[in-house]
Amino acid sequence: MLRIILIICFFLATKLIAAQEGNKHDAEIHFDNSKVNYLKFTVTSPDDFETINWNDLKEIVQNNKEEDVVELEFEINLPKGKNIKKGNLSFKVKDTTKNMEKIIQKSKKGIKRISRITNNIKKQINEN
Repeated sequence: MLRIILIICFFLATKLIAAQEGNKHDAEIHFDNSKVNYLKFTVTSPDDFETINWNDLKEIVQNNKEEDVVELEFEINLPKGKNIKKGNLSFKVKDTTKNMEKIIQKSKKGIKRISRITNNIKKQINEN
């Protein structure tokens, strides 16, 4: 008889625990209305642009509406040379979210151009 009572108590306890676990709420955050319109990347070397994960950029703007405008800015802080003042080179790319692939392509082209300019400036600094 004691064995039957223990089995029933065990059975009820497991049912109560299972029922409580079924009511647990997982901590989830949903941003239904968030959107990203502007991102700026500032580096000191053109090589630093190679660390940009373009797929992450696509994920960042995935909650935007297709007609939302996205602007990316890329900036390199230039070193100071004998005949060159310290300064910055930058460019911006702007389009709608539905054209994110175009934004990325234009950004990559701009990065190549700004990297060439920066490398030429560094050569001039090293020659002086």
